[in-house]
Amino acid sequence: MGPMGRSSADLALGMAVLTAGGVRVPGGELPAPGHDLVSLADVRIGVWLDDPACPTDGAVLAVLERAVEALGGAGATLVDDARPATPLAESHPLYATLLAGALAASYPDEVIDAVREIAGALDPDDTSAPSAMIRGLVQSHRDWVRADEQRTRIKAEWARLFESVDVVIAPITPITAPPHDTAIPMDQRTITVNGADRPYMNQIIWAGLATMPHLPATAVPAGLAADGLPVGFQIIGPELGDLTTLRVAALAEEVLGGFVAPPPG
Repeated sequence: MGPMGRSSADLALGMAVLTAGGVRVPGGELPAPGHDLVSLADVRIGVWLDDPACPTDGAVLAVLERAVEALGGAGATLVDDARPATPLAESHPLYATLLAGALAASYPDEVIDAVREIAGALDPDDTSAPSAMIRGLVQSHRDWVRADEQRTRIKAEWARLFESVDVVIAPITPITAPPHDTAIPMDQRTITVNGADRPYMNQIIWAGLATMPHLPATAVPAGLAADGLPVGFQIIGPELGDLTTLRVAALAEEVLGGFVAPPPG
């Protein structure tokens, strides 16, 4: 329950009423793509399939590379190394900070008090995403404003990038679906990427690529990995460019065939 016993759903409805007369995009609808996207030959695709900050497992990468090659073969212009200026290794800890700030309001006071002690014991030089998440849960409003200013700078970097490409294709997660195991606490779980253990929460790094700077992303099936599990990629577009990502997704599915269910079992 929220303040004065009101539920989160009640508060969300109240905010919707308060903001109903707010700013709208022209015509009350999302803006159309910057130019006609009749076929893939009209689409400039930035390709970002792997990164040292979050390596993509080889089994997933092979499927993504085949999919991108197919899109290029169908006429799309492929632009390698399409990146904002801020590397993923720096933008993800910022995402963790902002995400933690959003989550903190729902945590009980006793949890926040315990986290504050943990945050105080962290090495000041530790700027990793897990530490950013811990500090973010107890950050001051001043710290959050500074983080939001950094986000605004990165949003401007993405806007400049979208002057040269229509969309960016990236992984959704570095692996196929892992075994579901709730016996191990989440902060102790790992995933296997290219034969090495990586933190379980690495699975949100690629998703945060679009989430943190408020960009639309549309998931598209790319095919099945060698283990028989499905692989997808995200089509990231400019802010409010949902119609662009949806249009490119539709064109991509015409080439890639859309979702194919994995075999049972």
